[in-house]
Amino acid sequence: MTDKLKNRFQHYQLPQADLPEGHEARFLNKIESKTNQTQPKMYTGVAAAVAFIAVVISLAGFFQTSVYSSSATVQTAQLGQVSPQLEEMELHFQRQLNDKRIEAVQIAQQNPDLAGFLDELNQLEEAYKALEKALAENANNDRVIKAMIDNYRMRLEILEQMFIYSQMKKNPVEYNS
Repeated sequence: MTDKLKNRFQHYQLPQADLPEGHEARFLNKIESKTNQTQPKMYTGVAAAVAFIAVVISLAGFFQTSVYSSSATVQTAQLGQVSPQLEEMELHFQRQLNDKRIEAVQIAQQNPDLAGFLDELNQLEEAYKALEKALAENANNDRVIKAMIDNYRMRLEILEQMFIYSQMKKNPVEYNS
């Protein structure tokens, strides 16, 4: 049966048709207009970061079970205290963030309109501190651990978006074509 189908398709030829004049130009114009419409928007990432911050802060508040007095010391915990795998992951994220943070500060000094990215980053770092407190109280809580990992990822994503936006400002022709 498969031999019959093979033979039938080997001998069958598709009809050849010439494209109408100007087809290629219309096609390229259509692609270019679609490309311009799909430009990344700076504020979508910032809005996602703000939403994430709200979720993280609400999770941290939810998992806080004791009230600290002003004289009490606040205990925090790191992911590395939970497991060796999480410690390795945390070190990886911290290295990436430290390297990219230095570059981001330099970019923000050259482009003051990009300082909003650093503000978002600072808010996520504050939310991370609250998560460290929640982890100290609930060391085996998967939600807190996941929120901490997501926080690292969001900070890296904000830095990447900042770099992309900076490049778009430097070379707008490259991103519009």
